[in-house]
Amino acid sequence: MRISSTLLFLCFLIQSGLAQVESRHFEYGTTLITVNALKNSKDNYQERAAAEILNAVFFRFNTKAKAFRFATSYNNYYHAYASPIGSYDGFSGTDQFSDFRIGIGAQALLLKKKDWLYTCLDLYYRHVKSHGTFTGGIRGANETYQSTANGFDCFTGLGFKIKIISQLYLSPEFGFLLMNKAVQKTTVPNTFGITTQVHYTETSLFPQLKCHLIVMF
Repeated sequence: MRISSTLLFLCFLIQSGLAQVESRHFEYGTTLITVNALKNSKDNYQERAAAEILNAVFFRFNTKAKAFRFATSYNNYYHAYASPIGSYDGFSGTDQFSDFRIGIGAQALLLKKKDWLYTCLDLYYRHVKSHGTFTGGIRGANETYQSTANGFDCFTGLGFKIKIISQLYLSPEFGFLLMNKAVQKTTVPNTFGITTQVHYTETSLFPQLKCHLIVMF
C-alpha cells in the first residue's frame, strides 16, 4: 500500500509540477526511495527489498546539456520466507543482506530547450555479504549459509526534474537494472552431512524506479 501510494504521488507530481529548472554546475542529493518490486516475496528467496528508503547519496556536475554523476549506497535487508501452506515439499528460510554500491554515470537532455527530461546511464560496483538459514524442501534440509558476492550493476532509464523551491527539486527516474555478480557460498548442515562450497555467476534484468531529492549550489 505504501509503495502504491508513493507511485501515485510521483505520477501526480510529474503531471502537475514539470517546469524549467534552473541549471547549476553542482548538485548534491539523496535517494528518497528505490522501488525494486511491487511487493516483498513471502514464499521465495529475495535479495533486494521491494523498496529501499534513503539508501543512497550522490553528487552531480552539470554542463549545458550533459551531467556526470557519482553515487554510493549502503543497505541492510532482512527477509523471511516460507512455501505456501499445503506444499508437499514445504520449506522456509531467513536471509540477512549487507549491500554496498559505488558508481559513476552520465546523463543527457532529451530536449535541448527543456531541462526537465533527461536520459541517464550508471555503472556500479556492488559488494554483498549475506547469511541465513534454510529448512525443509524435498531433501529435508536443515542448514545455514554464508555468501559473498562481487559484481556490477548497470542502470539506464529516463529522469524528470520537478521543481519544489528555488534550489530544491525532485528527480524521479525509471528504467532497467542489469545485474551481474560472482558468488561464493558456503553451506553448513545443522545436523549431519558435509560442508559445501560453491562458486557461480548470476545475471538478471528488472525494472527499477528511483526518486532523488536534489539541492543545487
